[in-house]
Amino acid sequence: ASIILFCAKKAPKVAGILFSILGILCSTDYGDKLGQFAFSRLMGAITKSEALDEHRCGLFKEVKGHVLELGPGPGTNMRCLKDNNHRIERWVGIEPVNTFDDLLSEAKFNNNITFPTSMRWLKGENLDVEAESFDYVIASHLLCSVDDIPKVLKQAKRALKKGGKYLFLEHVLT
Repeated sequence: ASIILFCAKKAPKVAGILFSILGILCSTDYGDKLGQFAFSRLMGAITKSEALDEHRCGLFKEVKGHVLELGPGPGTNMRCLKDNNHRIERWVGIEPVNTFDDLLSEAKFNNNITFPTSMRWLKGENLDVEAESFDYVIASHLLCSVDDIPKVLKQAKRALKKGGKYLFLEHVLT
């Protein structure tokens, strides 16, 4: 992923070729696992940028209690949640790509996260949490990668306690 990012900055045509090769590899059975690994590394590198942190962290500054994060990926939002360590009682991440595991652990460590965390490696459509069990559901740049947006949103609503909030940062029209 770092080679592709370097090439994308220095030689966009080379990056296009590398992305094409990666796409071909990912279309095979073996490539599915390779594709997930490459995706997790690429997203980990891209989200190191703090360009959106002011907006993202401003949005998530009120988060407290029991928190469900849909699609935490490499743990980008941990930078925003670190100031809420004393107010978050429990954090549960729902993520289908388990190759983010080490990046998420690194993000928790780097941001001195002290609240209890747990992960469930599944798609948001298959959310298996108890109904009305979370004070907040948070997500950023998630809806572009789900198969059934209405179902994910219904699952988020189902997970929220009465009066709970769904906070999101998105870049898709839907």
